[in-house]
Amino acid sequence: MATVVPTSTGAQPAVFRPELEIMGSLTRLLVDRIRSIDIAHVHGDPVAYLERDELSEVEHAVQRYLGL
Repeated sequence: MATVVPTSTGAQPAVFRPELEIMGSLTRLLVDRIRSIDIAHVHGDPVAYLERDELSEVEHAVQRYLGL
């Protein structure tokens, strides 16, 4: 299984959608659309890797979204 957080450059802002620069574009991570998928559906290489501080932003957004 792989946990996937979809991204969008045009999604509406929200407190649970951190905005990060990915490949030179400001991109919102759609924490409200997080899902786990079978790795058989994952093809190719990752587009980008998050730095530790960016991953912390995503973790915080997940906590806010889930009300933890």
